[in-house]
Amino acid sequence: MNKKILSLLKLHLLVIVYSLSTVFSKFAGQQEFLSSKFIIFTFLLFLCLGVYAFFWQKILSNFNLSVAYANRAADLLWGIILGAVFFAEKVTFTKVVSVILVFLGIILVIRSEKTKGV
Repeated sequence: MNKKILSLLKLHLLVIVYSLSTVFSKFAGQQEFLSSKFIIFTFLLFLCLGVYAFFWQKILSNFNLSVAYANRAADLLWGIILGAVFFAEKVTFTKVVSVILVFLGIILVIRSEKTKGV
């Protein structure tokens, strides 16, 4: 597999980890403060953020900062998917169109970097 594609897959896996932190945050917020479930979900939240922070530093060596940050916008897609899966949130037409626009923007940023030879 192309090294650049593999790096992009790793980046998007990392975005999923970051998105999971918001799921754990919402679960923690639904628990009684300092209950065992609250503590577990808060721990999982910080674990996700720690893993994300560590590997984000590693992934930056493979991309220009503009490309890496543009791809972080994929968090919107994962937020919608995870919200639907874990919290039965509705996936509306507006949300779908928004995600499509975000991904078009990501593609434009990646292509502009390719044309620069980066």
